[in-house]
Amino acid sequence: MRHVHGGDISGREEVLDFSANINPLGMPEAVKRAALAGVASAQLYPQPFARSLCEKIAEYESAKLQSQAENVMQNQVFAEGEQHGAKSQLTLDVDQVFAGNGAADLLFLLTRALKTEEGIVFTPAFAEYEAALQAQGSSISLIPLNEDEGFSLKRRHLGILRRHLAAKEEEDGRQTRVIFVCQPGNPTGTLMEEDLLEELVQISRKFEAWLVIDACFVPLLEELEMARQEKVLAQCLQYERAVILRAFTKAFAMPGLRLGYLVCRDTSLIARLKDVSQPWSVSLPAMKAGLAALEEQGYLRSSRAYLQKEKEKLLKCMRGMAEQAKLADEAKSADIKEQPGLIKKVYGSAANYIFFRGESGLAEMLEVRGILIRDCSNYTGLEPGYYRVAVRTTEENDKLIQALREIAGDYHI
Repeated sequence: MRHVHGGDISGREEVLDFSANINPLGMPEAVKRAALAGVASAQLYPQPFARSLCEKIAEYESAKLQSQAENVMQNQVFAEGEQHGAKSQLTLDVDQVFAGNGAADLLFLLTRALKTEEGIVFTPAFAEYEAALQAQGSSISLIPLNEDEGFSLKRRHLGILRRHLAAKEEEDGRQTRVIFVCQPGNPTGTLMEEDLLEELVQISRKFEAWLVIDACFVPLLEELEMARQEKVLAQCLQYERAVILRAFTKAFAMPGLRLGYLVCRDTSLIARLKDVSQPWSVSLPAMKAGLAALEEQGYLRSSRAYLQKEKEKLLKCMRGMAEQAKLADEAKSADIKEQPGLIKKVYGSAANYIFFRGESGLAEMLEVRGILIRDCSNYTGLEPGYYRVAVRTTEENDKLIQALREIAGDYHI
């Protein structure tokens, strides 16, 4: 089960793939052209550590920070500040950026570069957090999120984290500890509240822990929510040991090119990452595609609007089925323990995917109809019956809705 992820359709290209959370509008044409130009130059070595791309990312991220200047300057996280001047808090230099062969690759490099002794993960979460820690031989501490709270991270979970860190420090002293959090959660689709994320930064600072914030899906949030999250991330980045993880994979529909990056104020971390990685992990086609993608902000705005409209349609269908299941559950006889219903409960849907609980075997029922969804039973803390579906094109979403209704009718659910 180690390498089970969505998007594995090798040999089944004719299926409709809702298992991978990729932008349904596809790779922008300018990005395709740039990648092809990279292929045409593939007789050359790529730039070591994709320097041109990192320089462009530094400019791109600095522009976002400067757009949040007033919020950053007034925020308490900034006020407690690191040893930087105000100007440096609103810019990033190339030596505060590291590009790699996708976000997953960066997770493995990060745990190695930090020589991580303990990793802390709120579960369920992206499997590669634990995998990267296991590869490094780090101890892993899991803080489970609760189904009855919609798998949302709450203040009491931060209390558990605080007590855990205090106990471990008393027991083992101050070790290299890394806290992983995904915003929005994957697979849960939930967002941490702004004040909780800021409190998480404060806890990390108190115990000198590294805080890795996986923001790969932020560009695909709804427009206003995306802006809010960028504001919070700008504030979090003022903590010297905060690492913001980004990827081109989802937002620009280019998973096959493998390209991601991270930013961190601590330049020594970037130097350590270079020490533990090979210099050509970013191919020339990927680097050129990344440079072109950073210019495609209009494409991202169109994508967010498209996803919001299509997601609302899917949610209307799925929530309607869940409500029918709830009514059926209330009316069922006392000797029936299992809640009826093809879709039993819909949880988070902040990004371009929807997390839900449904009938056991639903993934197989849909696969027979040529539709793949993500069976989430291999996520830590989940069991059979939990699923995730990506938001796809209008035509594909309509086919999923039709298939769900057909299955519900066939099984009298």
